Amino acid sequence: MKKILTIVLAFVVAGSAFAQEKKFYLGLSGVQIGVGGMESTGLGTGVIYQKTDDNHSSILFGIAPEFGYFITERFAVGLGAGFNYKSDKVGDNSTGTTIWGVSPYARFYPIKAERFGLYLQAGVSFLSSKHENASKASNMFYAGIRPGVSYNLSDSFAIHATFGDLGFWDLPGDQSIFGLNLNTSTLLFGITIAF
Repeated sequence: MKKILTIVLAFVVAGSAFAQEKKFYLGLSGVQIGVGGMESTGLGTGVIYQKTDDNHSSILFGIAPEFGYFITERFAVGLGAGFNYKSDKVGDNSTGTTIWGVSPYARFYPIKAERFGLYLQAGVSFLSSKHENASKASNMFYAGIRPGVSYNLSDSFAIHATFGDLGFWDLPGDQSIFGLNLNTSTLLFGITIAF
């Protein structure tokens, strides 16, 4: 009887530990508040309207889902994908640009409490941008590190934010940029659900 009770207790403890340990997550990333302008060539979720002057306005629509997996309590890997459409209106003329891409990443949490965490996200992005009047698409590549903060609203829901990045951009026209970017357009928000 004592052996059976020990086995049942072991299954209950293992089952409850497994139930509390949610390793997979889905979310929306790159949510921008419409104060940072549209200088960022990355992918994001949301709608941003910008009016430069009486003759020029832009609207950006985007969706950027992500999927991730916690390998350990402090280390996660993930894949983001996205689609953005930007419409520019100058006077009576309007043109559009489509951007899509994928962004694999790894996140390390040097500080992770029950509700709060600080992380560094290292990743790469492969992006393709096509202006409706262009004959072919322009490709872009990014590799860099972004600091972030996360807060667990419950056992399943979390919000997170990143600001700034240290990275390398390979842009169309043989343009390369390396450096620290602290522009307000790098302030991005996200929400995830764990299961």
